[in-house]
Amino acid sequence: MNTLKLIIPLFFTLMSFTCQAQGTGWKFHSEKEGIKLYTKPSTADGTLQIRLTGSTTAPITSVMKTYQDVNTVKERVVNSKSLKVLKKVSDFDVYYHLISDFTWPLSDRDAIMHQVITQYPVTKVIRVDAYAEPNYLAEDKNYVRIHKWETHSISTPKPNGTVEIDYWTFYNPKGSIPTSIVESFVEDGTFAGMKKLIELTRSAKYQ
Repeated sequence: MNTLKLIIPLFFTLMSFTCQAQGTGWKFHSEKEGIKLYTKPSTADGTLQIRLTGSTTAPITSVMKTYQDVNTVKERVVNSKSLKVLKKVSDFDVYYHLISDFTWPLSDRDAIMHQVITQYPVTKVIRVDAYAEPNYLAEDKNYVRIHKWETHSISTPKPNGTVEIDYWTFYNPKGSIPTSIVESFVEDGTFAGMKKLIELTRSAKYQ
């Protein structure tokens, strides 16, 4: 196969995806420990729009191993109560059920997510997409089912040995949530999630 014919479509696919990630309208919010947080105004239906960027000194192979262990999602998503794998199509394609603990008197939330991992063979860039699949399982009356939640990330290996991580999410927790809790999630929860991801990529388990 002509190598150029392989590289060109991969390049434009990645560029298109990166442009969607960066897009327009992101407003710098804050920075802690090298992790930058950006936000957009919530949509009319209350969907939060959040983006974070950071980097890890771990190799791209360790980043891949971290993503493939879907149980790390429980460690990376703030207030996660439990995670159960529902269907494993492959190491790159998994359905899971996540339950999140919300402070009383708010009801706990649950979500069915479908995660797909793609790695571009030439650049070694890793792309991870996860979308809510609310109808995959019948709803449990003990939880508020999340219907709108998607997460995306692009992990790019750099010449200096680091990996840059660009992560963004669109999340609608449903119901009336106090502003203080929403702000805490945006300012503290998402930062903690990115920090934990970076720590996990560096851990001995994923080397």
